[in-house]
Amino acid sequence: DKDGKIVGGKDSITRSGGSALALETTALTILAWLKDDAHWAADVEKSMGWLFKQCKAGRFGSTQSTILVLKAINAYDKLRAKPKVPGTVQLVIDGKRFGAPVAFGPDTKGAILLPDFAAALTPGKHSIRLVMDKGSAMPFSVHISYNTTLPTGSKKCDLRLQTTLSATKITEGEPLEMRVTVTVGDKDAPTPVAIIGIPAGLEPRHDQLNELVAAKKISSYEVRGREVILYWRGLKAGQKCKIVLSLLATLPGHYQAPASRAYLYYTAEYKSWVAGCQVTVEPKTFTSPAVKQK
Repeated sequence: DKDGKIVGGKDSITRSGGSALALETTALTILAWLKDDAHWAADVEKSMGWLFKQCKAGRFGSTQSTILVLKAINAYDKLRAKPKVPGTVQLVIDGKRFGAPVAFGPDTKGAILLPDFAAALTPGKHSIRLVMDKGSAMPFSVHISYNTTLPTGSKKCDLRLQTTLSATKITEGEPLEMRVTVTVGDKDAPTPVAIIGIPAGLEPRHDQLNELVAAKKISSYEVRGREVILYWRGLKAGQKCKIVLSLLATLPGHYQAPASRAYLYYTAEYKSWVAGCQVTVEPKTFTSPAVKQK
């Protein structure tokens, strides 16, 4: 299409959809084009430009699409490893050149590092451009990091997620439950995932998570930092999957969990988000035994 994305892919071995399928299709096409680069050079540049823009948090969609995109990038870089003509690059922020131009030449290797422009990005909309004086065509990408406690969910996600704690105030050493409900929309959900944020003062019970796997309520799980990741091989259209996670209060304090989300593993750009639960863990009090005095 006009952006360089290869459209029309129908299916893949991982039943990918949406962005993941487009990434796989575009990467495979570029690998084919590079075998006759002289003929397809213009198309390669256009499609590589689209690929570079799809990088999010260091990955290109799903595992499958990321692998294929990296293969295309490696093959592309091998053919264009060094600048052919010396020149300079410079950032343009809101129409004004920012910082000093950065020079490069035929012996330049690796990424060209530009000055930090975070201070110029005050709240509101901004235009960021990269301009080159002289030099020859080369690939580039811009990576922007930001923080939010609750990302915006996608209406295209066919999953809905709910999380509630059985108590919002508990004493250190006591158990409590996290109730998780994943609801599927009108279509079957292949390889759904739910990432559940756990408040920092609570710990999940691994033996109970193993029991969920043994009971086939989930297919597998991971515990990564403050998140419990639940996997299913598939859920049916309209199915409402209810999971209870057993937690233990371990550290006094007031905590808010990271936001939780549900999505299809191979269509990861469409997520359903819910705010993280809050809990107060009160310290356990110890009563000294009475001492008899004569």
